[in-house]
Amino acid sequence: MSKKTENRKFDYPSIGKKSTATFLDLGLLIFIAYLFAGYTGIIDGQPFIGKLGYFLAIILIYEPVLIVYGSTLGQFLTYTRIRHADDPEKNISFPMAVIRTILKYTTGIISVFGNNKQEYYDKVTKSIVIEYKNIDESTKSGRVSAFLKNKWFKFGFAVFIYLLMVIWIGSWYLLIGFPILYDIYISKKVKWAFWKRKPAEGKKKSFIAEWVDAIIFAVVAATLIRMFFIEAYTIPTPSMEKDLLVGDFLFVSKVSYGPKIPNTPLSFPFVHHTMPLSKSTKSYVEWIYWPYKRLAGLTSIKNNDRVVFNFPAGDTVIIKYQSTRTYYQAIYGLADTMRMANKDSLWEKYVPAARKKILETEDIVVRPVDKRENYIKRCVAIPGDKVQVVHSELLINDKPVQGLNDMQFRYLLFTNGPDVFLDEGFREKFQISKNDFAEGNFGEFSPEIRAFETYVSPKDVGKIQKMKPGRFYMFTLRPSQAKEAARYPKLQGIIKFESTGWDPQIFPNNRNYEWNVDNFGPVTMPEAGETIKITLENLPIYQRIIDLYEENDLEVKNGKIYINGEETNEYTFKMGYYWLMGDNRHNSQDSRFWGFVPEDHIVGKAVFIWLSLDDDKSGFGKIRWNRMFNLVHKE
Repeated sequence: MSKKTENRKFDYPSIGKKSTATFLDLGLLIFIAYLFAGYTGIIDGQPFIGKLGYFLAIILIYEPVLIVYGSTLGQFLTYTRIRHADDPEKNISFPMAVIRTILKYTTGIISVFGNNKQEYYDKVTKSIVIEYKNIDESTKSGRVSAFLKNKWFKFGFAVFIYLLMVIWIGSWYLLIGFPILYDIYISKKVKWAFWKRKPAEGKKKSFIAEWVDAIIFAVVAATLIRMFFIEAYTIPTPSMEKDLLVGDFLFVSKVSYGPKIPNTPLSFPFVHHTMPLSKSTKSYVEWIYWPYKRLAGLTSIKNNDRVVFNFPAGDTVIIKYQSTRTYYQAIYGLADTMRMANKDSLWEKYVPAARKKILETEDIVVRPVDKRENYIKRCVAIPGDKVQVVHSELLINDKPVQGLNDMQFRYLLFTNGPDVFLDEGFREKFQISKNDFAEGNFGEFSPEIRAFETYVSPKDVGKIQKMKPGRFYMFTLRPSQAKEAARYPKLQGIIKFESTGWDPQIFPNNRNYEWNVDNFGPVTMPEAGETIKITLENLPIYQRIIDLYEENDLEVKNGKIYINGEETNEYTFKMGYYWLMGDNRHNSQDSRFWGFVPEDHIVGKAVFIWLSLDDDKSGFGKIRWNRMFNLVHKE
């Protein structure tokens, strides 16, 4: 080290500070990479190697260039600098900056196991990470560092960022935070970082203290990022196949539609609604409850967006079922069981008794909107749109939806004989999971079985009756796959599944609307501020909106409708409502079952697949390399 350097006094930053700088830089890199790819389409259709090369290129442009000309954003905010090891007044060269960046992201994890002044990648590139202690203001870098460390500059910068947040949130009550900022940066009367102990003169913070600081920063920063900007989400069910697959790991943008202020702000970090290792202990407290408020977003919800939302029917949950069966499905199922036991045809009259029995015998929890399960579906209708399903074809505003090539439907497949089985080759060719393949084998088939009449449309019943005995399978396929499967030598026929008759589990669960998953509607999406006429006939459609989502007291007495104690025949909606459906149309719990999705349930927009794992495979074969780093496009 040069004599000039030896006479200079500076600190080596802690592992926590260096980790903080890297955390901030990675967050910015992901944001830059997503924006550039989204606007240019540069990685569309590229293989995994091409996508990986794109992200590496972003890193190798961002970090080395900024190091050579000063500092990265993370270093700027943590007051650290990358300098030449022999002379901290000099920047390292661009080639050395590139080599340092490559080594940092390939070997840097080693740094968490020690507290070295120079890591491996610093020694190789003759660089050093420093934080000046005594600043020589006669030098250019010294003057810049002195300015950045000036308490009034730091206070002004913090006030500027905080003011932007106050304006974005739109609550002037938050201005009470300005005196706190003044005390943190200027007066310093209160020890806000109460967990920190000031080290003795001449001593540095202990290794444990450094990591406590780093962990606290990471938790606070990650919580704010998850709350206001972006959150990770995993696809748990096949309801969106083949567009989004089970095992896809997504980033969901909350700024796209505007983040929601949480209803329950006091909660355990990184947990949704239930504490770890528990099935019933809430991870949040409800004695602070904030009403619905959405901040300004970049755009509004469009038709065909893949939207993450809080499950509307998840307001009341049976503990033992959690999300596998809703409270309402349990009631309707029990009511139907009571009906059959009494050999009755009207299941509706057993609903009150079923509800009472479930409330008496089951452990029930009621969840606020922001703590209901997160679901992801395709938004097929926005406020003002009319939805209808006719023979499984979706109509929006009386027109068939075009351009959706990945929809899946259930098909009945009939082999050429009782001893003819579909094999593993068929499963892999048509991308059927092992579990679905096993469950889809229904055994031997005879054309005399009348039960098939409930599975297909009336025009297809005759086709089945003309078939010879064989084996019967039922799988979900895309229409293009079904056409290809029809030519498979072991099959004598393939017919599309279609529900017939009324399904009481389908919204609005009322005999006046005898709908099913394949024949439904029409229903028009309510718009905020829209006024409609309400009658006893259409009340089942809007009852849940008026009574639950918009928190009114709805009653029907003597054939008349009362809202908040006043008789009325009209209602004005406070919010807009959406219709969301899964692409796997015969294997999706969606709006056909529970109706409208209110705008206060919308969480964010699916934008990016960062990992995808196939449960039917093992080792590195589990990774779907062709899906990694894919953008979720509007189609």
